[in-house]
Amino acid sequence: MPASHWAYELDFGSREWMPPLLEHIGIDPGLLQARTTAAAIEFTQEEAGPLEHFVTRLLEMLSGSSDFSIAFPHHAVICMLHHHKQLWWTSAEAQIVQALQAIAPANE
Repeated sequence: MPASHWAYELDFGSREWMPPLLEHIGIDPGLLQARTTAAAIEFTQEEAGPLEHFVTRLLEMLSGSSDFSIAFPHHAVICMLHHHKQLWWTSAEAQIVQALQAIAPANE
């Protein structure tokens, strides 16, 4: 989900590289270009490869004020893909926070 909206991303924020990325995962960018919403793209468990490609490319290419969020169905956690090539995690569940901290401890 873009933090702004698809029309911004496809007209200004990421217009050079976002359309081919969307096409690579089977989405017609023309269907999103006029949307002034941050409509989500849903990936199934069977689409882990396309999701990984999409997220990797976002982290490589995001710039300016473009950020994206990932929501995980059935899990109380959100991940913000920040344009500074950072992942920002948010959860109200202590177990999820502890697991994330174990994977990537905070810099001290």
